[in-house]
Amino acid sequence: MENKKENNSGVTVTVTGQSQLVLTGATAVEGVTDSAVTVALPQGKFTAKGKNLKVKGFIEEKGELTVTGHLTDFAFARPKTSFIKRMFR
Repeated sequence: MENKKENNSGVTVTVTGQSQLVLTGATAVEGVTDSAVTVALPQGKFTAKGKNLKVKGFIEEKGELTVTGHLTDFAFARPKTSFIKRMFR
């Protein structure tokens, strides 16, 4: 089964089963372990979690990242803004 999710910043995440994830819109790979992959996005970060994770490819020009392994979780995070900035939006 394949699930595809796109947000308004042009980032697309495609998950095939629990074994492969393809992310487009990445600007850099920030960290890789066998249990987590963290990627910089134009508006924050993306983290995929699981077991035996491996980065199969990162095409910087396209911003395309392919991760394989047993995926259990993933999340988007935006940079934190100060309390004062949030008050005066």
